Amino acid sequence: MRVAGVDLGNYFNGDGNGDFSGSLGATTAAEFTRQRDKVIAALLALDAAILGVSRIENDPYGDASALTDLVSGLNAASSPGAYAAIDPGTGVTWGSAAATVGIIYRPDRVIPVGTPQKPTTGAFAEPLLAGYVPMTQTFEEITWGERFTVVVYDLPTRENCPQEGLNLDQGDGQGCWNALRTEAATALLAWLDDDPTGSQDPDFLWIGDANAFAREDPIATIVSGGYTDLTSSGA
Repeated sequence: MRVAGVDLGNYFNGDGNGDFSGSLGATTAAEFTRQRDKVIAALLALDAAILGVSRIENDPYGDASALTDLVSGLNAASSPGAYAAIDPGTGVTWGSAAATVGIIYRPDRVIPVGTPQKPTTGAFAEPLLAGYVPMTQTFEEITWGERFTVVVYDLPTRENCPQEGLNLDQGDGQGCWNALRTEAATALLAWLDDDPTGSQDPDFLWIGDANAFAREDPIATIVSGGYTDLTSSGA
């Protein structure tokens, strides 16, 4: 079973109508086409059963959304229906930031079980984390019927540093917003312990962009919570 987490580098499709004026990614249709072709080729080359994507336009889910556009491109470049996306509902956005996360999967390899879930209380109810909402979805592998849950997250970046407080760059190599990233990791651990999708299965996989290196506090928090860092473990 191959699962991949991919930062799309701001995949914005111009609101689906060619309007790139407020885009964080491509600012013209020509730029978007060039980006789109490269992204689709890269994702197809991964040949993953599940793709957890981050930095994709957070527009309302539907025919004009960036996620739908990407899935359509993958299918056009491979075969009809080869890829599908987890859809939380037409007209829904995921979080309040301009960019968000999403999950693309191969229906011939895995089946979604239930609906996607997100934390909305505790640290994730705070304004600073309102734009960084993880997506959690349980899947069942078609051949053996094994279930596992995928968590796609994008933790706060090291940009736009505050002028005061715990999220200042502390000079320890972890940059600014480290306290917020660590708070988010701690809150997400607690939330996942309650099995939010009702999977009744202990297998959880975190993918996405932690904006932290292996020995920094957010990753250390996740590992101390019982998870294995697959990169550092050599798995």
